[in-house]
Amino acid sequence: MMTKFACVLSASIALTAGASILAAPGQNTAYPGASTKPSVWVENRGRGEAIPIVLQEVATPTPVSVQVIGTPTVTLASSSVVQVRAVRQSWEYRTVTIPLGQAAQDVTTLTNAGADGWEATGIQVPGQSGIVIVLKRPR
Repeated sequence: MMTKFACVLSASIALTAGASILAAPGQNTAYPGASTKPSVWVENRGRGEAIPIVLQEVATPTPVSVQVIGTPTVTLASSSVVQVRAVRQSWEYRTVTIPLGQAAQDVTTLTNAGADGWEATGIQVPGQSGIVIVLKRPR
């Protein structure tokens, strides 16, 4: 009985180990912790979903290649080089004070500021007259 149990247990351990190895294909098991090939997939379904790309402090010996897919109006030769200029986003800032004891989501000041393009930065500073919220918007 114990021999049968030991055989079943060792077979299930071997099956689990084999399944875990097959479940993670393409990973380099010779070097644990080795990073995988970096790749990013960006899919814009409309003009309002465009994702801004910022390349800061990128020093590569060769130009960064970009593949444009799904836009029939853009045609680039494979040997084309597109010159880009990295531009840092500039912001303007503003503060709004929420009086003590008043819920932030009930304040019309924040609603009006949001309608004007302002958004909270996540910085809230407690003050004597209330909570000061820092807002920002692109210049």
